[in-house]
Amino acid sequence: MNWKLKAVVQKGISFLPPPFDHKVNYLMQKYVTKGVQLSEAYFLDRLEHAQKHITAYQQYAGSLEGIQTLELGTGWYPVVPISLFLVGAEQVRSLDLNPLTHRAHWECCLEVFVDKEAEVRAALPILEERWTILQALAKDSRHLDDAAFLAQLRLSFLLGDARELRELKEQSIQLIHSNNTFEHVHPAALRQILQRFQQLLDPKGLMSHFVDMSDHFAHADPNITIYNFLQFTPKQWARIDNEVQPQNRWRLPQYLALYQELGLNLLAEEHRPGRPEEVKTVAIDKSFSEFTVMELAVSHVYLWSR
Repeated sequence: MNWKLKAVVQKGISFLPPPFDHKVNYLMQKYVTKGVQLSEAYFLDRLEHAQKHITAYQQYAGSLEGIQTLELGTGWYPVVPISLFLVGAEQVRSLDLNPLTHRAHWECCLEVFVDKEAEVRAALPILEERWTILQALAKDSRHLDDAAFLAQLRLSFLLGDARELRELKEQSIQLIHSNNTFEHVHPAALRQILQRFQQLLDPKGLMSHFVDMSDHFAHADPNITIYNFLQFTPKQWARIDNEVQPQNRWRLPQYLALYQELGLNLLAEEHRPGRPEEVKTVAIDKSFSEFTVMELAVSHVYLWSR
């Protein structure tokens, strides 16, 4: 889809009252862009994220068996939460502003786990008793209601604003993680979310976040680069951006500065350098003049902190 057309459509959808805005967006993604299908590529991408979160936790915090986890940004398919169940997490929670996932997606997810068993075993240190539970659910779960289904996976979905998350006790979560979420959060809100996470995180726990800083319109339109949105002024971008899938356009130094400002102990970061040669093909707006070409080019990053 041409990115301009997608931008116009998503902008129009964003004016619909909730929950109709996300329902209409889901239908567009399902039948037009095919963005909500659990493809092999999407599953393996999320499995890689799970592997990164798990490996980092083992390195900096220890065993995952019996821990409490919290995901920011559930999305449509809980690949990472199910991965955490498989490696021994006691209670796996996933939080989103909107109810995007549902029973059919959970069942589809389990089927893919079973189908991709070799890849899953290569990526994750799974517990055999947990794998047995997953296999049984994938084979037949018709006798279980939604609550019982999720209980088998030690999984619960929370709905609401992370800044208002009050049902969890402070310092009660050992792993807080996200995938492709930070870039969709307005900076002021992200600051408050991280402050809330500071309160929830066990002092010996870990935060593990993966951020995609590329222009998401380029995911659907191969005719633009992942830096296309850097050409627009803040005012122009405000007219293009939408609340269905907002993009804050932040670059890596801004995320690092926020971590430093909040006193988050950044243990390590792993970023993809991106393609500086493509940055040079875009007329970068002066609002990004403080960044070097190399800083603008960084496209994705893992941030590990406590």
